[in-house]
Amino acid sequence: MARYNNGMIYTNDNCIGCNKCIFECPVIGANVSVYENGMNKIVVNEKKCIHCGHCLTTCTHHAREYHDDTDQFFADLAAGRHISLAVAPSFYINYAEKAAGVLGYLRSLGIEKIYDVGYGADIATYCHIQYLEKREKDPDSYKAYVARPCSAVQNYAECCAPDILDYMIPIHSPVVCLGIYVHQYLHENTDIAFLSPCVAKKDEIDAPSAGKHIKYNVTFKHLLEHISHISTEEYFTESDLKPLGMGDLFPIAGGFKEYLEYFTSNRSVILHNEGLTGRHEQLCQSCSRINESGEPPCMIDMLSCQHGCLGGPASGHQDYDVVHMLQGYQKIRVGANQQIFEKSLSVEECKARFKEEFSDLDLSDFNCAFRDRYHQVFSIPESTYDEIFNTMYKYTPAQRSVDCHSCGYSTCRDMVTAIAYGYNRIENCVHYSKDEIARLYYTDPLTGISNKAAFIRDTTELLQKNEGTQYAICVGDINNFTAVNDMYGFEAGNQVLLYLARQATERTKEIGCCARLDTDHYALCFPHDENRLQFFKNTPCFDGNEIQIDFPITMRFGMYLVEDPYGKVDKMLDLAAIAMNQNTDRSRNTYYFYNGDLRKKLLDEANVTLHMREALKNEEFCIYLQPQYNHSTGRQIGAEVLCRWIKPDGDIISPGVFIPIFEKNGFIRELDSYMWDKTFALVHKWLEEKKNPVAISTNISRISLQNENLAEVFWNLSRQYNVEPKRIHLEITESAYMNNQKQIVEIINRLRAYGFVIAMDDFGSGYSSLNTLKSVPVDILKLDMGFLRGENKNDKEDSIISSVVHMAQTLQLETIAEGVETVGQADFLGSVGCDAIQGFLYAKPMPVIEYEALG
Repeated sequence: MARYNNGMIYTNDNCIGCNKCIFECPVIGANVSVYENGMNKIVVNEKKCIHCGHCLTTCTHHAREYHDDTDQFFADLAAGRHISLAVAPSFYINYAEKAAGVLGYLRSLGIEKIYDVGYGADIATYCHIQYLEKREKDPDSYKAYVARPCSAVQNYAECCAPDILDYMIPIHSPVVCLGIYVHQYLHENTDIAFLSPCVAKKDEIDAPSAGKHIKYNVTFKHLLEHISHISTEEYFTESDLKPLGMGDLFPIAGGFKEYLEYFTSNRSVILHNEGLTGRHEQLCQSCSRINESGEPPCMIDMLSCQHGCLGGPASGHQDYDVVHMLQGYQKIRVGANQQIFEKSLSVEECKARFKEEFSDLDLSDFNCAFRDRYHQVFSIPESTYDEIFNTMYKYTPAQRSVDCHSCGYSTCRDMVTAIAYGYNRIENCVHYSKDEIARLYYTDPLTGISNKAAFIRDTTELLQKNEGTQYAICVGDINNFTAVNDMYGFEAGNQVLLYLARQATERTKEIGCCARLDTDHYALCFPHDENRLQFFKNTPCFDGNEIQIDFPITMRFGMYLVEDPYGKVDKMLDLAAIAMNQNTDRSRNTYYFYNGDLRKKLLDEANVTLHMREALKNEEFCIYLQPQYNHSTGRQIGAEVLCRWIKPDGDIISPGVFIPIFEKNGFIRELDSYMWDKTFALVHKWLEEKKNPVAISTNISRISLQNENLAEVFWNLSRQYNVEPKRIHLEITESAYMNNQKQIVEIINRLRAYGFVIAMDDFGSGYSSLNTLKSVPVDILKLDMGFLRGENKNDKEDSIISSVVHMAQTLQLETIAEGVETVGQADFLGSVGCDAIQGFLYAKPMPVIEYEALG
């Protein structure tokens, strides 16, 4: 950024990066797109800028400004420096009503002489006439035909199109001709300030060939801003040197052409163009064709600004008034006809008068030399163009020729040229931005493959284009992915995700679609046939050694066979995911097809979810109790509260159906609270009836155990129903201890401190850990006797149960065996010291009224 925006024209903080300046600029690279403070901004490259000022007049956000010599001019004037003022004719037109007052005020500040640059235009015109006559006599020596009064055009030729320089007529502009005349022929020794509508004049007057005859470029806009606080109506002055005839036509578009037509016999070949924008290439191409044809015109007059100097970038007129221009033009024409040149005069008579006026001038004094300031740029190979176009998602000739101009460039190739040189960024192409937003929307940022949105889009198109092909939608989940992150770190986890993305792409390329749905879930769509299913059947796991992970990478896959190619793909993904979750084996790759049974299960789950809240409100969830007995004495020592869902029609929904659903959707919290309240209320009722009930145990789900205030919830229930905590045993499944063990231990310690008895439920169901027993404070161990059922149990199993009971005794834990169904099982448990049994042998779960009947 430091190498930009530090020249004559610069960008201020108002810029919003609208690209209008780029579009209006004739030079690629003069405007540079940068991204600054979160915003796009177009700054100026001084090495490329030709100071034409188009950006100044184009910018509607007032984001472009320029430097000139106005401040230095006033400072030097105040310091007593001898300064005269050369006034551009356009000042008298643009500010006709206030021009005399402004100039009068400046004279009051110390301006010594005021010169109308129209006189310099007369000199420049006379020099051009002489040059054209010499060319007519000696076309080999005097071959130039491009006029050069416009400083911006000269800058363009010198900096961007040096081939034109040989064809530019080497005569100074009107203001420099005036400066030469004042200093060398009037012998006045003052510094001259040029009151100008042009920014580029600064380059011209500072050029070595200008001979320092003009010292200051003071622009209309900055001058009037500087004296805006002054009332100039009381001042008045006129020029000390006025034009002879039509020199004041110069600032008007086509004025120079019209002036020369008075003195040339072949007027039809004097051409005029205005506006560099979009025509700079035309200028170069025209010169090339003219040279090839060998028939040069009398002259080509090329101006940078529309409406000529009247609409100059520093004129102070953002919106040019055409009526104002016509009125000013007419005034000049009338004044010119009253002077030495009249329309009725012949060409020779006009030339004679001109020659008489300037007979004492040495015309060589007004010749200028041009500078070749062109820097050869690196030629961009076509391969680079292709690379940039491809990066912009422009792959076809049509895409590379959109030419919408929204980026500011005339063609897509121009923009790519600017990008190649570092003057712009591909983000400024609206078509690229649109495509990039779409790509980001449809692409997984980590793996680079499609995301869910893209999978749905692409799969929908694939299915509908191939209605006759049977496709399978597959959803896969990585088993134990958190273990990979824990053992190897997140970077290794990312490598696993990338590896599986490559695998998915390999399986579906050219035949289907794949995507990463979320963290560790992938989706595939491919034609369903036995050969492709062999991969899932014959690949027990993915080889992690390829990515330096010594860990078996396995996945669970769910398959859905597409029935309706016009169905919703997101629903198909849901069905495949349901099938995926039926796989319980995590040790190898598994796959499961969605079928009608799963559909029924899904509908049942939806039906349960739909009616659960209404059922709770209607108290359809009822307490059932299953007694617990000491087998040796036959005495009841406790009972476990179980939940049954009894519908109004008497149907009973098994807890094996609704409990997993409630755990999945979170409703288990509300059901737990409801059952706890009913349990305390029941025990309170028995106590009110003067009964001495045995201890009642109630369950705490894994999800409810996450409540940090759980101990206080039970303590409040104890106080509300006046039930001693020791009468309530709280059962927590062993698996619930696996998550956030530290928090759970804290909760249990608070419960025990309040006096509640804690039982570890389902010990031996698959999650058993001696470390759990060591770390978690419990009072009762409830043994899962599932593996005692059947005829094939052996001595090892008996030894395990015996050891567990003895270990519990050593830890001073009470043991209760649940699921006991036979006398043999009960006798064995009694023999090894088990404290109590619970099961169908003694009693099934029963309603409260039946339980109370037991006495």
